[in-house]
Amino acid sequence: MSSPLSSSADTSSSAMSDVSAQRKKFEALTASLEEVAARDPKGYNRRVAALAALGYAYIFVVLLLSLALLGGLIAIVVFAHLFNVALLKIGFFVAIFAFVTTKSLFVRIPPPEGRELTRDEAPQLFAHVEEIGTKLNAPRPNHILLTDEFNAAVAQVPRFGLFGGQRNYLVVGLQLMDTLSPEEFKSVLAHEFGHLSANHSRFSGWIYRVRQTWMNLMEQFEGGHDWIFSHFFNWYAPYFAAYSFVLARQNEYVADRCAAELCGARTTADALTRSEVVGGFLSEKVWPDILSRVGSEAQPPREVYTTLRQAVATPLEPSTANRWLTAAVCRPTDSIDTHPSLTQRLAALQQEPRLIPRSAQSAAEFYLGGQLAALTAQLDQGWSESVAPIWQQRHQELAQTREKLDAIRSKEGPLSDEEQWLLADATEDFGDEEAALTLFQEYVASHPNEGRAHFAVGRLLLKRGDEAGLAHLERAISLEHEATMPAAQLAENFLLQHRRTEEASIWRERGLSYEDRLALAQVERSSVTPNDTFLPHGLPAEEVEALRQHFARFENVQKVLMARKQVQHFPDTPFYIGGIVIEKKKFTISSDEKQRTDAFNATLQDLTFAHNAVFVQLDAEGTHNLQKPLERVEGTLIYSKTS
Repeated sequence: MSSPLSSSADTSSSAMSDVSAQRKKFEALTASLEEVAARDPKGYNRRVAALAALGYAYIFVVLLLSLALLGGLIAIVVFAHLFNVALLKIGFFVAIFAFVTTKSLFVRIPPPEGRELTRDEAPQLFAHVEEIGTKLNAPRPNHILLTDEFNAAVAQVPRFGLFGGQRNYLVVGLQLMDTLSPEEFKSVLAHEFGHLSANHSRFSGWIYRVRQTWMNLMEQFEGGHDWIFSHFFNWYAPYFAAYSFVLARQNEYVADRCAAELCGARTTADALTRSEVVGGFLSEKVWPDILSRVGSEAQPPREVYTTLRQAVATPLEPSTANRWLTAAVCRPTDSIDTHPSLTQRLAALQQEPRLIPRSAQSAAEFYLGGQLAALTAQLDQGWSESVAPIWQQRHQELAQTREKLDAIRSKEGPLSDEEQWLLADATEDFGDEEAALTLFQEYVASHPNEGRAHFAVGRLLLKRGDEAGLAHLERAISLEHEATMPAAQLAENFLLQHRRTEEASIWRERGLSYEDRLALAQVERSSVTPNDTFLPHGLPAEEVEALRQHFARFENVQKVLMARKQVQHFPDTPFYIGGIVIEKKKFTISSDEKQRTDAFNATLQDLTFAHNAVFVQLDAEGTHNLQKPLERVEGTLIYSKTS
């Protein structure tokens, strides 16, 4: 049970630098490998294939050695007639090890989801798919799936696991089809078939299976025989990740060239540019407007994708379009995204960015024709049904908020701090951002040390194009470190839209560095061992009493210990350890361990504890050695059945 980190604190500079150095080392390695891949693409592919094969080879060698050992043990028993408990135990563990290792080799790649299209429903789409496949000498898709996403993709799913045989899927997103012209979307299809023609998808699937196999192994043997694989994995994983990452990025350039050969470099560039700009428009403007209707409508809209179609069919206001285009062009390549930046892809096509009006007919209208309305209705219904529970819950919450808001507005006399905040927050929820900004600014004036208030003012100022919001985001971060990530993203987007790329890169690095800090904190809080340093819990008396009363409800809880683990990262956000001892019967049966574990789990089902914490069963195997270190700390015993 845990809660978000919520207060500012220093972190260990040495550990922090190690994590940041690893990230920067990965970025530098991928940058150098991109140059190698650009000079010799085929040679680079061979390197990646060899590295992937090495990963499998190590696993198979370990597996063969374990099978050989197991065979030797069987031979000793059969031919030497030597049989004892020690040999039986060794043989049992070797057999389990071999079984788990073998099981980890079988990685299932699930097929993509979507509504399958038939030739009768989309004859023009099938015709172009066959035309493009023939020209690129690519395999035909076995399935064409329609989704509601702003995307298109191909996937190859093995029919027989490790033994090959591929089933090809083409996934087309309705939002993307609505956005692009028929010619532009045809270039998108050619791009996806470029992956198939070069067997990118099949090779990527193999790379995925290698990666997932190692993840399976490390998970299965965690805390047991992981030393057999961990030393090799720690050396192998960073290199394999970097090599396969660069390969995926290079594949995008190859697929772009395929699209340019079939549909023209200009059309391909226009499709890429329009996708970036309209994607920003949909995510920043259209979708928020749709979701804002939750306050006034009890049910989610039933024609959401029709609304989106109308929005993208309307030409963007020039200044707005230029702002999103500038941000898209200035945005650097994401260090964790296998897709190169828009600028890099356009440069490879030798084209300049531009945003021209889309043709009157969209790709969705051209390819889906008379079936478009029915297919859209199906996706509309699916979206409406999937979001209905959350939508209705939010609508009820806002209805209650509106009642409180009306009461606050009619109140005579000064408002409390909580009422001032609710007034500003609810005003924004109901769509009046100008009035909300004024109220948040008034709140900041009277509460200068509240990070959430500075963040709200900064966010709204940047949204209206006022760079004064940057100073408020800075202040928010200084007051509450958890504001760092969203503040960095807002600031970076704002600065990119104004071509202030150097300042944007500084904010971007701040966000990435904060992610590094969070990673350190999460690792530190992911385990508890007897070697950790434990401190008195320091909880208020009322919280201790609430815990005591909670655990007293369970007859089989013998005692409960509470402490804090000493942490280096975000130490002002305590990490609590709750140790629970379940009463053990004098005369036990084999199922008693499971019964006590079930009893332990039952105590946590409705436990309310609003802090970053972990609860463990102290009398269970693997955690029993925590009890004495916890008992040595003063005041840890918060409940005892005998007291």
